[in-house]
Amino acid sequence: MNGNFTLQNVPAKQQKIAISIVGYAPASQVINVSSDKTTEVNLQLGQTTIMASEVVVGASLYKQDRLDVPVTANVVSHEKVKQESNPTLDKVIEDVPVVVVTRAGGQTSSAVQIRGSNTYQGGGIGTRVSAFYDGFPINAPESGEVAWSSVNMNTADKVEILKGAAATLYGSGAMGGVVNVFGHLPDKMEVKAGVSGGFYDAPPSSDQSQFFVDGHTPCSGTATLGWATRAAN
Repeated sequence: MNGNFTLQNVPAKQQKIAISIVGYAPASQVINVSSDKTTEVNLQLGQTTIMASEVVVGASLYKQDRLDVPVTANVVSHEKVKQESNPTLDKVIEDVPVVVVTRAGGQTSSAVQIRGSNTYQGGGIGTRVSAFYDGFPINAPESGEVAWSSVNMNTADKVEILKGAAATLYGSGAMGGVVNVFGHLPDKMEVKAGVSGGFYDAPPSSDQSQFFVDGHTPCSGTATLGWATRAAN
């Protein structure tokens, strides 16, 4: 970007000139201005990254700045999802403040509450939290529990959590809040593969099972492979 500017009637003394423009790093220089000659200054601006606020969709069903939405919203980014060794929806959201995930019998019997939206009843019954994947509900119609295993988090771009009643937009099942999962929609054909692994901490000496007889703890690992493309209109 090139530009020539002339500043007139500047007092003859030491002055500081500063230039800033969106998308470029600001620059400044101190100069001595005299009354009998023209002072020339050449400044070069380097491009920089603009840090903008997160954009959420689920709060009002259209894109908004996260700071402008009418309810409290948290966003779990794709980078945060990838930090989980075996990402599942309940594991991804349980670290969000005021979101509590309780398990009665494994992942499929997990219940979620937001800001104490419901009491623990086991089996995810009466959760009062609606969950969606790309706009499609993933709550069980009989009990209202979230079908956690129906979502492949390896294909998710982000997860939005709305804290508080959202029944006006999402129905009576969203009295406690909403969990929105947004899938990845590539502009062209994509193939993704990943592998992760880990091991459990050593149990105390008084509670070691037969799996620990050789001094090693059980390990776990996952592998993923998938491809996707945007459907033609």
